[in-house]
Amino acid sequence: VNSHTEYGTNNNLLPYPQGRIVRGWNTASADRNLTTDGCPHGTHVAGIAAATGNNSLGVAGVTWGAYIMPVRVLTGCGGYVSHLADGIKWAADNGADVGNMSLQYYGLNQSEYDLLSGAIDYAHDLGMILIAAAGNTPFGPSITYVAYPARLPRCMAVSATDNRDNLASFSHYGNEIDVCAPGDDIYSTWTSNSYTYLYGTS
Repeated sequence: VNSHTEYGTNNNLLPYPQGRIVRGWNTASADRNLTTDGCPHGTHVAGIAAATGNNSLGVAGVTWGAYIMPVRVLTGCGGYVSHLADGIKWAADNGADVGNMSLQYYGLNQSEYDLLSGAIDYAHDLGMILIAAAGNTPFGPSITYVAYPARLPRCMAVSATDNRDNLASFSHYGNEIDVCAPGDDIYSTWTSNSYTYLYGTS
């Protein structure tokens, strides 16, 4: 998400001039291909954060004034830590104020840990606020601890509550958690100008 006003007025900075979407990057393919490929999860998360309000359409995001900088680091719904690290650095270098990482990694080896924590430190030192999902049980059924990058000390780790404001059964928890937020049956933007319900720590 980028609050720099010049992105809203200069379409030369946009891969495609669409509302408050600013130029982005795809680190997995090293180009500006930001189309979905079977995993439109980011579309749902972006709607929660910043869908335009007061327009009688669908949903309203938490903030109506932020800009979304799409940085794609996955192929489908999976990917390499190196692509995530590159994406964090790219966003920081291109003026992102907040980085939302709605993804999870487990069992990093030392080189992966060093690469990811180094990218987090780099962005943090440039003033970027980094937020990450704690992790969801369906994607790590034998694991309950907080996933990376949320586990890292310079990330804000977010777990989920259900629609009764209880700790959600699917969410991971641990000492690293900074905040719990609603994560059950969340209605937001989806592909083909549609909307859907999802759940998770994202």
